[in-house]
Amino acid sequence: MLNPYVDLTDPQNISYGNPGLQPATTHVVSVGFNSFVKSTSINVGLAHDFTASAIQQLTTLGADSVARTTSGNGGRNQRTNLTLSSNTTLFRKLTIGANGTLAHVRFSSTLGGGRAPTRA
Repeated sequence: MLNPYVDLTDPQNISYGNPGLQPATTHVVSVGFNSFVKSTSINVGLAHDFTASAIQQLTTLGADSVARTTSGNGGRNQRTNLTLSSNTTLFRKLTIGANGTLAHVRFSSTLGGGRAPTRA
């Protein structure tokens, strides 16, 4: 992504690196709870992470109908996760478990001159 070499393998789709890219740093906050009741365990976790200046690819289509792709620090990513898991032992030899994750993700970008939020 940093290498400024221009890849002209396909003259209609040109790609090149951006030596001016800055590192993207992700911040994470999480909390968890674990409980054991007899032969059953319950685990709950909540986490939120965000990245400002995330590295994203940008493709522009020129008047010459040539697509040019590079990378830039124009993204912002946010994610919140709720994780639940539990297991219990039945009849001394049978263990049953269940896991689940609920997540909300939001991506946005300022590359290309506009701010276009995307949710997933």
